[in-house]
Amino acid sequence: MSAICAADLGDRFFPITPNLVIVMHKYLSLLVSIVLVPAHIFMDMPHAIAHQPLALEDVQATVHLEPDDSPYAEQPSPTWIHLMRSDGETVPLADCNCNVVVYDSLNQAIARPSLAAVSAEGHEQLMGTSITFPKAGDYRLVFAGQSRSEAFQPFELEIPVTVRP
Repeated sequence: MSAICAADLGDRFFPITPNLVIVMHKYLSLLVSIVLVPAHIFMDMPHAIAHQPLALEDVQATVHLEPDDSPYAEQPSPTWIHLMRSDGETVPLADCNCNVVVYDSLNQAIARPSLAAVSAEGHEQLMGTSITFPKAGDYRLVFAGQSRSEAFQPFELEIPVTVRP
């Protein structure tokens, strides 16, 4: 048995059936996505920051590339990594034998930037570097490491990066 409700439209009633509700929901969702999603274009967000969080069993990392995780070709992109144990404790570079390798779309290693201890966005003990991508396109960063004190298992995290022209 299907439920039927009615909407009061003044002196007329309009039946609202379950199928009509589904159709209305579909079109309402479309309307919201057309109207609200592009609203970010009009918002002044000069300090918006995009991050790529990644997690394994006993470590998690947040990776950020300037600007907004979408760097430009042929321009240095400051990059930082916040590595944490599963308990939320930051893992400083001194406690991790870590490295980063940059791969192009053909899976060729094109860079092995060195990491240094940095501070960013109010966080201390981050791992940072600068990466210059040679051209626009898709790349992959592989961040790997192992604990110097056996506080966590060896790990390897892959971060997809799209570079703008």
